[in-house]
Amino acid sequence: MNIPGIAAGFLIGIGTGAAIGMLLSPKKGEEIRHMIKDKAKMAREKAMQQAGAKKQDAINQARQALDRLEQGQPAQ
Repeated sequence: MNIPGIAAGFLIGIGTGAAIGMLLSPKKGEEIRHMIKDKAKMAREKAMQQAGAKKQDAINQARQALDRLEQGQPAQ
């Protein structure tokens, strides 16, 4: 099962649905553009935080594996 792919598809679906909902709402165009801009900025920031956390996890796992190899233990 491809969990990251499913999660990405789910998030894209949520974002698309939210954008369509905002576009179809009875608000002024300027308000909607501002809302979309804010939501996109928040989504970008969250994605960057999550990517940074995943990067750090990968670095930590690589360091642990290297330490185990240096100690003569098998890398898991």
